[in-house]
Amino acid sequence: QARQRHFNKWPVLGQYVWPNPQPIATTYDGEIETLKTWLVERLKWIDANVPNTGACFDYPTNVSASVMIKAFPNPMHDNLTLLIDSRNPQMLNMQVYDLADRQVLSTTKNIAAGRNNMDLQVSGWAAGMYLLRYKASNGEVGTIKLMKQ
Repeated sequence: QARQRHFNKWPVLGQYVWPNPQPIATTYDGEIETLKTWLVERLKWIDANVPNTGACFDYPTNVSASVMIKAFPNPMHDNLTLLIDSRNPQMLNMQVYDLADRQVLSTTKNIAAGRNNMDLQVSGWAAGMYLLRYKASNGEVGTIKLMKQ
């Protein structure tokens, strides 16, 4: 009954109404099929073009390392955020050293698979270059250069 009321009020079945896709459906079942096809195609486009982040984050398949770390802002002022992407749950040991090889931070973090955030207060650090060295529980190691202004 709702379908009949709709097309009685708006007699547009079989007519182009912007921005309807082509070809124009001439039946109610055709309208439903067109909508389903559009939804499937739209979801494919979203999967291909919208970054997959947050709780639904998928680790990139073209990366061999089990952990990736990005630091921002870099150069930093009072705060530093580490974005830690992990292929699987693991323990991550991190140390930060100044260029005189003095340790200014040492921490161990249990990280979950996917995207992890870690905020650091760095206002007490002197201006200059720092190296963040990390080691994952599987033995992978890495270094990130940091700049404090």
